[in-house]
Amino acid sequence: MNIELSLNALLFVALCILGIAICVSDIRHRRIPNKLVLLVALCTLPLAFNNGFIWDSLPYAVLLFVIGFVATVIGIWGGGDTKLLTAFAIGIHPDYLLLSVMSMFLLGGIQVIIMALYYRSLKTFREKGIAYGIPIVISSTAMCFISVISGF
Repeated sequence: MNIELSLNALLFVALCILGIAICVSDIRHRRIPNKLVLLVALCTLPLAFNNGFIWDSLPYAVLLFVIGFVATVIGIWGGGDTKLLTAFAIGIHPDYLLLSVMSMFLLGGIQVIIMALYYRSLKTFREKGIAYGIPIVISSTAMCFISVISGF
């Protein structure tokens, strides 16, 4: 096993562990800690660099940040979600970024339906909010993995 493959495996395992911690925090507190987002970025940066697509993915990560910032300002998206998606976008090759965002919205829609059925009250549902970190983590981690194994 060469060093590059070992590093990719280690970074991916770290992303999975961080993803679990982020999901737990988002479910319990509806908050995504900045420290965890920073650690995600510290994993995706070398992942993208080692696999040769860092300069391709950075402009898209910045674009997602700008779009997410606007969505946060107008109140339809959380700031933690924006930072998390940006951190993960660094490790996703642009060829898979649209698929990642689409799968994130699909998973988010499924999550909203499940939560609506669980709470059975629109008032409670609105008070609790949506733990959107879960679909971000699932779709982004999967697309980081696909970006690496596809050979970019």
